[in-house]
Amino acid sequence: MWDSTRGGYYWLVDRRGGLVDSMKLLNPMSYVLEGLAQYALAFNDAHAYQETLDLFEIMDRQAHDNVNGGYHVAFADDWQRIRDYQPEAKSAATSCVAPIEEVHPVLVNSQGRKSSDWHLGILEAFATLYHVTDDVCVFRRLQELLNIFTEKIVDTQQGYAPLYFTEDWRLSDLDGDSTRCVYGLDMEMSWLLTEAAELLRRSQEPQVRRACLALVDHTLRDGFDHDHGGIYSEGPVLGPADNRRKEWWQQAEGLVGFLNAYQLTGSPKYWEAFERQARFILDDFVDHKYGEWYAAIDPDGKIDATKAGPWRGPYHAARACLEIMRRLGGTL
Repeated sequence: MWDSTRGGYYWLVDRRGGLVDSMKLLNPMSYVLEGLAQYALAFNDAHAYQETLDLFEIMDRQAHDNVNGGYHVAFADDWQRIRDYQPEAKSAATSCVAPIEEVHPVLVNSQGRKSSDWHLGILEAFATLYHVTDDVCVFRRLQELLNIFTEKIVDTQQGYAPLYFTEDWRLSDLDGDSTRCVYGLDMEMSWLLTEAAELLRRSQEPQVRRACLALVDHTLRDGFDHDHGGIYSEGPVLGPADNRRKEWWQQAEGLVGFLNAYQLTGSPKYWEAFERQARFILDDFVDHKYGEWYAAIDPDGKIDATKAGPWRGPYHAARACLEIMRRLGGTL
């Protein structure tokens, strides 16, 4: 999947390595970066260390917005920016049409806007890379991203993170897509921002704490099932959740988000929410017969038992378990 001529990773190849779609998308590449950095850390592999920094340099040189900060996210194989992705657009290299179900929904709906979701993936990868390398350029970009999240993305008054923004980081709403809360994403953002701030020695800054806790408090008020546990899917900025489906990844991110808020503050309300969330997952979401977690539970109790798919894998659940073990390992 590596472009040996221009650098960067292609979006889709077939099982034999043949090119299917030559787009270069920063969100998938940020997870390549994350994986390489973790590999380098685990095995102290000098070649992997260099690969991580080489990929960072390419991503930063080709995609960084030097005017407004942050990153542009979609490019052709020659790194020409795709400003408004159309799902019927053909791959520059193969003239193949990427099946719509294989294209990230955030990209399809972006209309050329910047995405808080995709920038969160970049922040996560840069935090890992900085932890592994202590590189000064990575440090500067991680600082910039943390500032963008706390100053531009997180609405601390409303307690949520809009999904889309203009190039200069003004809220951009099309048909209500940035005036709704995706509670799982907000919970994930709360603890990943804390993690990045800790690496930068900024976790106690009032602005950082305010942003992280505002996201959790809003979810706890409007997006959490206080009777049974569980994070709901979506809701309006003002008022309770109106989409009460509970999906696996939201439960995982809620679990870590509540524990992180408790560790930041010592407040019992976050510990109580964490315990209720953990009990809900263990009692209702884990498939004790076949293993793994269910994909979703509908408001009427119907279970979606899908275990894998284009956007369904063990990443969120496994990471949440590892985070809980790391944070509470001495007390488990």
